[in-house]
Amino acid sequence: MHGPEECAGNVQQLCVNKYAPFENWWEFVQCQNFQGRENVGNPGVALKCATTAGIDWETSGAGVCAGLDGDGKGEEGVALLRRSTLLGKELGIQ
Repeated sequence: MHGPEECAGNVQQLCVNKYAPFENWWEFVQCQNFQGRENVGNPGVALKCATTAGIDWETSGAGVCAGLDGDGKGEEGVALLRRSTLLGKELGIQ
Protein backbone atom coordinates (compact mmCIF):
# COMPACT_ATOMS: atom_id res chain seq x y z
CA MET A 1 0.00 0.00 0.00
CA HIS A 2 1.02 3.58 -0.60
CA GLY A 3 1.40 5.60 2.57
CA PRO A 4 1.32 9.37 2.95
CA GLU A 5 5.08 9.72 2.49
CA GLU A 6 5.11 7.86 -0.81
CA CYS A 7 2.13 9.88 -2.01
CA ALA A 8 3.96 13.08 -1.07
CA GLY A 9 6.96 11.86 -3.07
CA ASN A 10 4.72 11.15 -6.05
CA VAL A 11 3.30 14.67 -5.82
CA GLN A 12 6.80 16.15 -5.65
CA GLN A 13 7.90 14.14 -8.70
CA LEU A 14 4.77 14.97 -10.70
CA CYS A 15 5.21 18.68 -10.00
CA VAL A 16 8.88 18.63 -10.96
CA ASN A 17 7.93 16.72 -14.09
CA LYS A 18 5.44 19.44 -15.00
CA TYR A 19 7.69 22.43 -14.30
CA ALA A 20 11.25 21.30 -15.06
CA PRO A 21 12.98 19.84 -18.10
CA PHE A 22 13.14 16.05 -18.28
CA GLU A 23 16.85 15.94 -17.44
CA ASN A 24 16.28 17.88 -14.22
CA TRP A 25 13.24 15.76 -13.34
CA TRP A 26 15.22 12.55 -13.81
CA GLU A 27 18.08 13.86 -11.66
CA PHE A 28 15.52 14.84 -9.00
CA VAL A 29 13.99 11.35 -8.99
CA GLN A 30 17.40 9.67 -8.87
CA CYS A 31 18.42 11.89 -5.97
CA GLN A 32 15.25 11.01 -4.04
CA ASN A 33 15.75 7.31 -4.66
CA PHE A 34 19.39 7.54 -3.57
CA GLN A 35 18.26 8.91 -0.18
CA GLY A 36 16.53 5.60 0.53
CA ARG A 37 13.03 4.39 -0.09
CA GLU A 38 11.96 5.37 3.42
CA ASN A 39 12.89 9.02 2.73
CA VAL A 40 11.02 9.53 -0.54
CA GLY A 41 8.40 12.18 0.20
CA ASN A 42 10.39 13.79 3.00
CA PRO A 43 10.14 17.59 2.56
CA GLY A 44 13.83 18.16 3.34
CA VAL A 45 14.86 15.53 0.81
CA ALA A 46 12.65 17.14 -1.85
CA LEU A 47 14.23 20.55 -1.27
CA LYS A 48 17.75 19.09 -1.22
CA CYS A 49 17.14 17.09 -4.40
CA ALA A 50 15.65 20.10 -6.16
CA THR A 51 18.86 22.01 -5.45
CA THR A 52 20.98 19.04 -6.53
CA ALA A 53 19.00 18.76 -9.79
CA GLY A 54 19.31 22.48 -10.53
CA ILE A 55 15.64 23.27 -9.90
CA ASP A 56 14.71 26.54 -8.22
CA TRP A 57 11.94 25.21 -5.99
CA GLU A 58 10.44 28.62 -5.32
CA THR A 59 10.40 30.13 -8.82
CA SER A 60 10.09 27.15 -11.18
CA GLY A 61 6.48 26.41 -10.31
CA ALA A 62 7.36 23.04 -8.80
CA GLY A 63 7.37 24.43 -5.27
CA VAL A 64 3.97 26.08 -5.49
CA CYS A 65 2.62 22.93 -7.14
CA ALA A 66 3.95 20.54 -4.48
CA GLY A 67 4.07 22.92 -1.52
CA LEU A 68 6.73 25.56 -0.97
CA ASP A 69 7.88 23.76 2.17
CA GLY A 70 8.28 20.53 0.17
CA ASP A 71 5.48 18.71 1.98
CA GLY A 72 3.85 17.31 -1.18
CA LYS A 73 0.45 18.68 -0.19
CA GLY A 74 0.08 21.51 -2.69
CA GLU A 75 -3.35 21.72 -4.26
CA GLU A 76 -2.12 21.44 -7.85
CA GLY A 77 0.17 18.55 -7.00
CA VAL A 78 -2.57 16.59 -5.25
CA ALA A 79 -4.77 17.11 -8.33
CA LEU A 80 -1.95 15.80 -10.55
CA LEU A 81 -1.68 12.70 -8.34
CA ARG A 82 -5.43 12.10 -8.57
CA ARG A 83 -5.30 12.35 -12.37
CA SER A 84 -2.28 10.06 -12.50
CA THR A 85 -4.07 7.50 -10.32
CA LEU A 86 -7.21 7.61 -12.47
CA LEU A 87 -5.15 7.23 -15.64
CA GLY A 88 -3.43 4.19 -14.13
CA LYS A 89 -6.82 2.63 -13.36
CA GLU A 90 -8.09 3.38 -16.88
CA LEU A 91 -5.02 1.67 -18.32
CA GLY A 92 -5.48 -1.34 -16.02
CA ILE A 93 -2.23 -0.73 -14.14
CA GLN A 94 -2.23 -2.37 -10.72
